[in-house]
Amino acid sequence: METSFAFLCDSANESGGKINVLGLGWEVIHAAETPYTHPQLYVVAKFQFHTTEAGEKNVELRLIDADGGDILPVVRAQLNVPPPSTGTTTSVNLVMGLNGLVLPTFGEYSAHININGEERVRLPFRLARSQAK
Repeated sequence: METSFAFLCDSANESGGKINVLGLGWEVIHAAETPYTHPQLYVVAKFQFHTTEAGEKNVELRLIDADGGDILPVVRAQLNVPPPSTGTTTSVNLVMGLNGLVLPTFGEYSAHININGEERVRLPFRLARSQAK
């Protein structure tokens, strides 16, 4: 299994094998105070699997603070990896959304995607204090 890409964004969905994305490429969320509730956050990734890796995969999404603690319960899902229709590899898109994410303090966070217990993606981001105007 290889990770083709992974990122955080404001909104995403998948349709017909394509991923549609809004607000891609940020690493910092600005807030006036904490705790801060972020309206929605999406974690998007594309994985390539060899034909020998076809089948169901257990996926976990963890949101972790700077101390390594989970800031919400682990989000679990199943990823169905079909055998390739041609060739020896197949790709699978993963789009996971979180609404009303509460970030308790300013500082560093990261989103982690584990597949069958192995960390495959780590996406860092930061909650920073907004500058007074």
